[in-house]
Amino acid sequence: MSLKKELIMDFSLLPNFQVLEKNRIYLATAMGLISGRVPSEEETEDKTNPIMAFAQICHNTTNTYRAELSLSETDKLPGDEGYIFLVDVEIKSQNLTYKMPFMTIFFDQIIGISIGNA
Repeated sequence: MSLKKELIMDFSLLPNFQVLEKNRIYLATAMGLISGRVPSEEETEDKTNPIMAFAQICHNTTNTYRAELSLSETDKLPGDEGYIFLVDVEIKSQNLTYKMPFMTIFFDQIIGISIGNA
């Protein structure tokens, strides 16, 4: 278990609370500040959304990896292994801003996390 991973996953659930639903996740990385939102359950179940195909690839690959480690689907990956999948992503690095429809960020690349609606 990784405290860092647990905190990131807990913070990523905060926008599910109505009072925080407009908030984005902010991840500090060596590259810069990455912000986005975790897709809602409705979005992840939408088979017509092409972005969710990438989320499904991440999910399937993770399940294959878990099987290789003899872990069940509910078992956590060891250490900082794993990722967070965000949509409506903005990356701010130096004076540049990049926008992407989605991004998979690996836990070992994250330095800090916050939420906000700025």
